[in-house]
Amino acid sequence: MRRTNQPLSSFDEPWKEFSGAWKKARSEASEKFIHDLRVSTRRLIARLELTRALSNDEEIAAVQKQFKKVLKRMGPLRDVQVQLEGLARFRANGVITDFKRRLKRRENAKIQDIRRDLKCGKRRRLENAITNLRSDFESLAETVEDGNVRRSIERVVRLRRSEFFKARRRFKPANDETLHEMRIALKKLRYVVEAAEPILGDWAGESAHEMHAYQQLMGDARDIEILQVQLQKWAA
Repeated sequence: MRRTNQPLSSFDEPWKEFSGAWKKARSEASEKFIHDLRVSTRRLIARLELTRALSNDEEIAAVQKQFKKVLKRMGPLRDVQVQLEGLARFRANGVITDFKRRLKRRENAKIQDIRRDLKCGKRRRLENAITNLRSDFESLAETVEDGNVRRSIERVVRLRRSEFFKARRRFKPANDETLHEMRIALKKLRYVVEAAEPILGDWAGESAHEMHAYQQLMGDARDIEILQVQLQKWAA
């Protein structure tokens, strides 16, 4: 059996991934680097969510909230960059060219905002927050029985799975917002299952991989819909 305390105490690898993505995004806020930073942020949020299931420490929720703010701040830039990427599929004409110039101006403005946000001081504060919690994670891991750990983790996974099924039942093909809600619910389920793999076993990693494929499919559909709406408004 794998070590069941890994989701509690091993923040080194996800933090290293997050820190590296942060530095690259600060240096060059390209679509790839912003995407990588968002993914690594979601992984840390999921890891903290699992830890919260095993601890009453309110500080964990506060730290999780800080990472959610990082994720939210990158949202507007990510949307603009995805629209620019989608425009590559359109044949260039006057309207498309003008719309692309508008998006590039917006992207440049958002990049400047993000670079100001991604200051070293903010990253250090996040690192200190994780460091301050690490001793609590390790102490907790030593005192919690394996069976209790597994049941607590499975409870979090069941909750996220239930939320996804509810969102799937509410999904209506003609309603783009219901697609967005279903995709967000699937993201949260995927990252929690991925983080829980050391406890739940290899099937968790395989399931997370499959969920990523569906997530990507839903994301592509929503991105195209948003681009179409924005382009129609601009053309009008």
